[in-house]
Amino acid sequence: KLYDNLVYGRETYEYITTHEDPDYFSSVPTDNQILVTSQENFQLPNTITVAHSPQGAMEIIKSRGLDTLYLVGGGSLNGSFLQAGLVDEVRLTIHPYILTKGRSVFGDSKEFEAMLELLSTERLSLGRVRNHYKLK
Repeated sequence: KLYDNLVYGRETYEYITTHEDPDYFSSVPTDNQILVTSQENFQLPNTITVAHSPQGAMEIIKSRGLDTLYLVGGGSLNGSFLQAGLVDEVRLTIHPYILTKGRSVFGDSKEFEAMLELLSTERLSLGRVRNHYKLK
């Protein structure tokens, strides 16, 4: 498997399954998919586990003998994991586009700052760049 786990939020799940590929999550190469949502009765396929907080997702990961969580979320979810102190590293893929409005990568529910140290930069196709940081 490419990933030992994949954690994402309800909005990411709904957007991808509605607008892009309804079967996308069934083809992700991992046995440990966790969706984080505050909605108590959100219905999902049996292959996806539900957590109701970032801490809950991390508890599930640890209960499965894993210690690294691979988070693919929107700004709100990313920000909630960062604010909970559950982020050690950040990989940001930068696309060659300038947007004048849109969603924040780390949400806007609360103000916070995080200092980063650049570990590596990787050139990708289509003019993209992936920067790998660790939190200081």
